[in-house]
Amino acid sequence: MFVAGLMVKEDVSITLFMFAVYAIIKKRDIKWYLLPAIISVAWFLLSIKVFVPFFNNTHHYPMIAYLSDLGTSFREIIMNILSHPVDTFHRL
Repeated sequence: MFVAGLMVKEDVSITLFMFAVYAIIKKRDIKWYLLPAIISVAWFLLSIKVFVPFFNNTHHYPMIAYLSDLGTSFREIIMNILSHPVDTFHRL
């Protein structure tokens, strides 16, 4: 079901990544959080970098416009979220 969930939409992998976080909180064995984390991150990067640009005529990820106040690229957005978590929380 994990893999089927990943095939629904590219951002579902971020939600499924939270299962790894939950497994860490519940102090599960390493296989319970390492495998979902690796698969989720790999699928997210693959879908954003390969699948979406291939099927999109503009060759970029169109949903990044929703996060434009945090940055213009994924790297910039992630760096802003990590370096300014309180500001990010207020924007949400």
